[in-house]
Order: sequence, then structure tokens, then C-alpha cells
Amino acid sequence: LNKQGLIDGIMTGHVRMDKIDPGMPASLSRKVIDVIKNQGFEGFFVTDCLRMMGVMSDFGEVDPKGMCIEAGNAVALDWDYTKRAYDAMVDCYNRGLLTDERLDEAVKKILETQEKVFNLPEVAEITAEDIEKFNSINKDSVFAQVDEGVPVALSREGKHFFAIMVENGSTVKDDGKVTVDTFSTKWFNPNHVQERLLELFPNSKCHFIDQFPSPHQNMMLLNDAMGCDDYVFLTFTDKKAYSGLDRFTSRLLTVMTACLLNASTKGQTASVVHFGTATVLEDLPNHFPRVIIGGQSPDCVDCTLDVLAGLHEAKGHLTYNVNLK
Repeated sequence: LNKQGLIDGIMTGHVRMDKIDPGMPASLSRKVIDVIKNQGFEGFFVTDCLRMMGVMSDFGEVDPKGMCIEAGNAVALDWDYTKRAYDAMVDCYNRGLLTDERLDEAVKKILETQEKVFNLPEVAEITAEDIEKFNSINKDSVFAQVDEGVPVALSREGKHFFAIMVENGSTVKDDGKVTVDTFSTKWFNPNHVQERLLELFPNSKCHFIDQFPSPHQNMMLLNDAMGCDDYVFLTFTDKKAYSGLDRFTSRLLTVMTACLLNASTKGQTASVVHFGTATVLEDLPNHFPRVIIGGQSPDCVDCTLDVLAGLHEAKGHLTYNVNLK
């Protein structure tokens, strides 16, 4: 893409390229950035957010603002666009973390980019077909992986057991509704998921379970699942890049494994329907014969449930190889 002149900017992440510069994250590493510059890239570099703990835990809140520009970035991305951020950059300059040479290069690169943007041709009119293609992303991005002989969709008449994961701190009331759930106004609403599942599979049962369930919750889930045809776990990972990696808890994996093993002894099927980062599925200790993965938007959640019900085809592809057992 660079040879074709199609890359204007690159975001540098807070990951260490150990074989190039083991002491610095790429966002603060002149060595890593120079590897790309030496291949003829003349665009600008912008850091990923400098409030992420991958940077702050080792270098603090102030120093990375100057260090990233000195390393070759043109823009220091930060949540804090107040005078405090400006003062931090000035402090880095006064202490020699940011040199005049690099500051001039960064400003020149920003001005070049602004000029290019301001001189772009007018955008063509967006057609109804364009909008339809855009809206189809949610439908067509759902990914499914099933064993031979296992259909992607569940029987609409079957008696399925759906275990819906909710955030810790949520409360399941007597009427079966979840309260104090931080996702309710965002992309994953457990109450809505339950309503849709019971609408699509009226003979089935739904059960809410915490990300880190108590032993009592696990026991109640297994008790509630008795008499059902199969088990379906609906899980999610939220974007928590500012606090660390999001993973399944061992106690959740324990109850998922128990249902999987129970299903296999009875000739039943256990499934995982996951929303968000697919790499967490590598944590699953056993093989699930049906895995469906959707994205992090309300529309994609609904489309994923439609795939499970056979109302829509799973057309998605993962953008990276995930070691699904």
C-alpha cells in the first residue's frame, strides 16, 4: 500500500517489538518507527492514546508526550486536550525529552497533512445503495465455525438453555430483569438479548450469569439447565484497552466446561455465541462444536441472534487466525 501511495498515516501501538527494541513500546521507539520510514513511508505517525496503562505504568503521565514526538510521531494522542496536556509537552521540551529538530519535523508533517486534506476533491453524493452497503456490515460480519454435521442454526422449536453473561455488579431481580448493568444503554443489553431469544426460541430458557460467578451461581445454573436439549453460552468482551486485557474468568470457564461435558455424554451440543474480541475464545479449555462470533454494536447483536435462529446466513471472516480448539 505504501508503494502505491495509499497510506497517509499510521498509528503506533504500545506493544514491544522485542527483536527491534526490547526496551520501548513501539509508540516511543525511534528504532521501530525508523524501520517503516526506511521503507520509504513519508506520511505521519500518530500514537495510540497515551493514557493507556501499557505506557503510563512504565513512563508516567508526562514524559511519553515528549518521548513519542522525539521517537518520530507527529501527533501525541491523549484524552486530555486541556492546558495541562500543553504544559506537559512544554515540560518535556524544557527537560530535553523533545528537541527542536524533531518538533520542527512534526509540525511540518502536520502542516503537510492539513494541506492535503484541505485540497481533497469534493466527496461524491452518497447513494441509497451506498447506505445499504454500509448498513449490511453488521449483518454480513457475523462469523460461524461448526463441526461437520452440526448446523449453524438452532431448531426454533427446540428447548435450548441460554446462559447470558452479565457484568459483575449487575443484579437479577425477581422479574428476571437485569439492573445496574452498564451495557444497558450501550451495545450489549442482557434484557434485550433475553427478550429476543425467547421470541426466537419460545420453548427455551434463559439464565443470567456473572462474568465471575459465585459457586452458588454455578450450581443454580447447572440445576436450571436440567431437562434442556442443549446449552448455549452468550458471552462478551468489552473494549478495556485502558485497564488491561479482558479475559474469561476461570470460574466461568468451569461451568462452561461442565455443561460441555454433560452435553457430550448425552449426545447434545454445547455452543458459544461471543460478541467482541475473538482471541478470548482461546481460553476455552475444550472444543465447542458450534462457535458464532458477532461484533460490538446493537445491530450486530441482533443480527448474530438471527444467524443463530437461521434467519440470516453467517458470511463473516475473522481478520486474524484464532486458535479455536
